[in-house]
Amino acid sequence: MMLEVRDLHAFYGKSHILQGVDLSVGEGEIVSLLGRNGVGRSTTCKAIMGLVDPLGTVRYRGRDIAGLRANLVAKAGIGYVPEDRQVFPTLTVRQNLMLGLKRAGRYPLPGWGGVLVARRVGEGGVALSRLAALTLAARQGGEGFQAAPRAVVRSLKKQYQALGVPAWARHGPLLLSGGALVFVPGLGIDARALAAPGEPQLALHWEPAPAP
Repeated sequence: MMLEVRDLHAFYGKSHILQGVDLSVGEGEIVSLLGRNGVGRSTTCKAIMGLVDPLGTVRYRGRDIAGLRANLVAKAGIGYVPEDRQVFPTLTVRQNLMLGLKRAGRYPLPGWGGVLVARRVGEGGVALSRLAALTLAARQGGEGFQAAPRAVVRSLKKQYQALGVPAWARHGPLLLSGGALVFVPGLGIDARALAAPGEPQLALHWEPAPAP
């Protein structure tokens, strides 16, 4: 069982909101909590996530996570997406979206027509420290790409032609960090952005959306 909740209780002050909730979620299973406003659906999620102090048993993949801080619950592998607008108001939409790109996963970018895929690797990836300042940009022309360490920096057009990259694979955003090119759809990671050996890093891959 992936997630097990047994006899879960939670309070807001003296108000006893959750009173002995039990639920189980199997691997690959989708479970919905149904009920009218105020019955405790959001509070159940918050208690599991550690945003509300839980009383009872919460096990994730066999590990007891009840009472852990929310950041530790998230690190264990549980995410919580609230319905309200908890964004950083001083950041752009792109910056809010890219804040999450510090761990492996799939990051849909509908405005760019595809999905950015990140996975943990031991070498050949981009350092997590560099990804923290990641921004997206469209091709402007004149960008230079280095395919391998000590290789000649060439324009994107020439790199695409040399590798025979089809036009459909070229669509997508350029990824930059501090103004420096990090990743190009169809070409991969710029060699100048490669992480040092032993440094925490992610490999990046762009998956264009299938044609309608």
